[in-house]
Amino acid sequence: MKKNNILFLSLISGLLCFSAACSDEDDSSLLPPPVDIEGTEGTDNSSITKLAWKETEKTVAFLNESKDIPVNLQLTRTGSSNKDAVNAQLTPLTQEELDAYNTEHKTSYALLPAAYYSLPPTIEVAADVKQQKVDMTIKNSVKDLTDINDRQYAVAVRLTAEGCEIKEGYDFLLIQLKAITPQFSLVEPGGVIGEGDALIAGITGDITKTLNVAMNVDNRWDSKVVFEADPIKLQEWVDVYNQAESKSATLLPADYYTIGTDGKLEFGTADRSNKEVAIVISAKASSTTALSEGEYILPVTLAACEGMPFLVNKETVCYFKFSVETPILSIGLASGETNSDIVEASKSTTKKLSLKLNTGFQWDEAATVSFETEQSTLEGLVSAYNTENSTNYTLLPSDTYTLNEVELTRELTNASSKDYPITVTTTAQTATGEYLLPVQMKSCTNNAIAVKKDIIYLQISVMKKLDLTDKLSTNSEGVSSWSDLPVKLLADGKLWGQDATSDWANTGAGYWQSEWNFETGDDKTKYFDSTYGIYIDINVTDANINHLKIVMKQSRGNYPGKAKFYAGTSKDDLTPCLSFDDKMPFFKKKVDGYVKDEYKTGVEVNYYESEFITINPETTIIRLSFLTNANRNLSLTEVPNGNYWMYNVSLDELELYGY
Repeated sequence: MKKNNILFLSLISGLLCFSAACSDEDDSSLLPPPVDIEGTEGTDNSSITKLAWKETEKTVAFLNESKDIPVNLQLTRTGSSNKDAVNAQLTPLTQEELDAYNTEHKTSYALLPAAYYSLPPTIEVAADVKQQKVDMTIKNSVKDLTDINDRQYAVAVRLTAEGCEIKEGYDFLLIQLKAITPQFSLVEPGGVIGEGDALIAGITGDITKTLNVAMNVDNRWDSKVVFEADPIKLQEWVDVYNQAESKSATLLPADYYTIGTDGKLEFGTADRSNKEVAIVISAKASSTTALSEGEYILPVTLAACEGMPFLVNKETVCYFKFSVETPILSIGLASGETNSDIVEASKSTTKKLSLKLNTGFQWDEAATVSFETEQSTLEGLVSAYNTENSTNYTLLPSDTYTLNEVELTRELTNASSKDYPITVTTTAQTATGEYLLPVQMKSCTNNAIAVKKDIIYLQISVMKKLDLTDKLSTNSEGVSSWSDLPVKLLADGKLWGQDATSDWANTGAGYWQSEWNFETGDDKTKYFDSTYGIYIDINVTDANINHLKIVMKQSRGNYPGKAKFYAGTSKDDLTPCLSFDDKMPFFKKKVDGYVKDEYKTGVEVNYYESEFITINPETTIIRLSFLTNANRNLSLTEVPNGNYWMYNVSLDELELYGY
């Protein structure tokens, strides 16, 4: 009785231990002993040329249709002793030989009549071929066998050859006919795939993952594998994951990914039985669904087959993990930058800020960041700052600066930050005084990026720079018989020459240093004042100022430590105006200036800028009293007993600004 259900041929290669071979005519005694290998992939390291069946088990399906069934078999060729093509003979076993096999292996195979299949009796295997295809055909008339479901039909084929050997154990192929149901399955074993990826909405580019889908028989049909898309069923798999891993992950929303084409993987008649499917995850969702921070899971499993009544394995589930972060753009000072600066009239200064993203990703697409420029809003921020900090700043005039919009693109940076310079340029009409510029981001055109509303307050002092030429004096300067580092060098506009072999203590070195190499019989007490230590006096008789700032630049490590600044009308009438009980807050900063006679930019120095100091308008002298040095923290108010070189301080430049 003929059945119309789907039938399949399972070609299971039974390996017999008898072989037929023909030997090479070459003298094998001149060759290394043959080395046998596992498997038959055409990579046998033996130099003896051998043929073998490759397939040990193979399944091909047939339907009740008027089409012959192609069966793809493979021979492998290994070794190099024969440089020519060889002819392989494919000889079907007789029923008697198959009966002997059944007796030995306790099986009951029936020989498929030769009318139902075709197999070439010989096939040529070229010398440079490692795998040779053998075309076998099961004829469509096999469906007319009324007992095909009741008997175990098989075709058994012996392999022999001329001009080479046959690999032992691979000379016999048993092709069994078996009725089964075709099924698609994920090739991967299931579970979590990979380590997980970060997913930043609006910033991360597409992430592509791949899985393989395979049919348990040779494919030769048009069909489509459908992936599970039911959110209820997917959530059930997420629940399984969370319970197994003790997690609280969220199902990745459907509009953040695509699987194959519209959730399907198409198999064509020419496709192999194993095919790759692409899973593309995009942070830029097609809807308004927002991803909050946390862990997300995408379970991938099969749901159905379209086009053919095939089965799918619904039990194997592969999980892809994603950690979702909210991109937040913030602003801060660039590395090495301070929030304060001094600007002379009709001059400019540039403050470098930095836009920072809290993720390590590149900017994914063009976006524009704007800043708060509304004057009434900025004035309100200055007023609030003054109230909170008991200060009296004025909003920096809008004609002295520009807060440009910033264009963010992938091409601009490979990192998660971007410098944002702000140049302040005063005019002759800009009044001297203390100004404040609040810098606050207002918006970003990439809606996926949150803008942090932090405020950077830039303190800009518009002052005149006093000319200190012939205005400086000190109780200690290195002007011994072999050094020439007088205090007047603090006003020469030059930094240390940085030539330790010849220029470190000579004229033109560009720095002042207190004395450390005393002459015989020298009274050392005048160099180490018991009250003021080592000090520098600044004559401000004609300065006409009562607000000032002091700037110090120093290229080496022996800058002042503990210090106290005084102001008065004479050396005998000094009042403290600023003190440092620990040590002065020098910090590293890059400045522009002359080194010897060459103007250089970006010279790193130890830098100090005082806070805003208010003095009596009648002040005629400013005294800078250095009580210790920073590098050794040694007292400068007592005469040392020796090692004088350890008891000194130095500066490259001293600047005084005021109004």
